[in-house]
Amino acid sequence: MKLRPGRAPTDAGALDHLVAFQLIRDVLSRARTLDLTARQWKVLSIVIDLTLTYSKPADRVYLGVVASQLYAVEVSSPRQRERAGRVLGELVDLGLIERELPRPGRPTGSRTGEGRGPDYLIRIAGNPPQAGGVSVPETHPKRAGNPPLQGGPT
Repeated sequence: MKLRPGRAPTDAGALDHLVAFQLIRDVLSRARTLDLTARQWKVLSIVIDLTLTYSKPADRVYLGVVASQLYAVEVSSPRQRERAGRVLGELVDLGLIERELPRPGRPTGSRTGEGRGPDYLIRIAGNPPQAGGVSVPETHPKRAGNPPLQGGPT
């Protein structure tokens, strides 16, 4: 099963890798301050995997892909897609992600028997920082003038 829909990016271009990593750190930091369930953590990690690890601020994602990864199955059932959609809604309510529902009249993929469900435009909530604005914290060993950590490659 192809886990990544082969579509063109929905936002203009890809993010700089440092900006994408900073967005990942930001959303994880915000998520740690909330009392997320295990299922919410799993879905959040799937959303990060399907968007920011590809350096995309957003992408159209089939609900069935999220459900398949959440339940570790090749083809998700309608009940699994319903639960995954509910958790996506919870993450939207918590302000961690943004979700745009499918456009009316678009085929959902569920009629093809592939169990994909509708496709959503999903993005991590928050404003992407500028690539030049990424900085190494003052406490970082290389920034503070400390020697590199011992035991690994330098």
